[in-house]
Amino acid sequence: MQAHLNNECLNAPINAKSIPTQNIIPFNNTEQPPIHTNIPFHETNRPKKQIKLDNFVDGMKEEEQESLEFLLAQALYSAGVPFTFVENPFVIQFFKYLRPSFKLPNRRKIANELLDEVYEDVKIQADEQISKATTLCMVSDGWSNVNRESVHNFVVCTPKPFFFDATFSSEESHTAEWISNQIIQQMDIIGIQKFSAVITDTTNVMKAA
Repeated sequence: MQAHLNNECLNAPINAKSIPTQNIIPFNNTEQPPIHTNIPFHETNRPKKQIKLDNFVDGMKEEEQESLEFLLAQALYSAGVPFTFVENPFVIQFFKYLRPSFKLPNRRKIANELLDEVYEDVKIQADEQISKATTLCMVSDGWSNVNRESVHNFVVCTPKPFFFDATFSSEESHTAEWISNQIIQQMDIIGIQKFSAVITDTTNVMKAA
C-alpha cells in the first residue's frame, strides 16, 4: 500500500506518502481505525466552506417600528439634536445599512406626535417619583421666552429636581399676590401638606409672595 501511494498516486497528500510502514498499527474489523498522530487534525479533514450573506431579507413588525421610533426620539430630544437630523442623507444611509426595514420618521413626526408621546412618558415617570416622596420642595422662577412672553416655571425637588409645570401670565401683572396664588395652586395639585419649603429668586416681588 505504501509503495502504491509513493509511486502510483501522484495526487496523494505528501503526509500520506511520508507515513513509515512501521508506524501503521493493524486493527481488526470490530475496532475503530486508529488516528495516526503524525498527521495534524486540520490536514485530515476537509475545510468547511465559509458562507457569506451578501443579501438577506429583513422584516419588522409595526410594534418594533414604533418602539424604535420612540427610542430614537428620546435620544434626539435628550441630546438636543435638530429634527432635520433624520433628513440628512448620510444619516439615512447609515440606518439603511444598520437596519434596512426600519423607516426613519420625518422631522414633522418627531416635532409633533413623537414629542407628545415622549413628554407623556417622562411626565408619568416624574409624577410617580413625586408621589413616592414624603417631603418636597417647590422651586419657582419667572422669565421671558424667545417670543418675549412672560413664563413662570415650577420645579419640584424630591430632592431630585423635576420640572412640574409652567404658566404664561399673558397680560397679568406679576404682583406678589398673583405669584403666591400660582405657587399655591401648583402645590395643591400634588398635596400641599407634602411641601416643607418654597424657594424663589431674590427679587422684591418674589420675596413678598
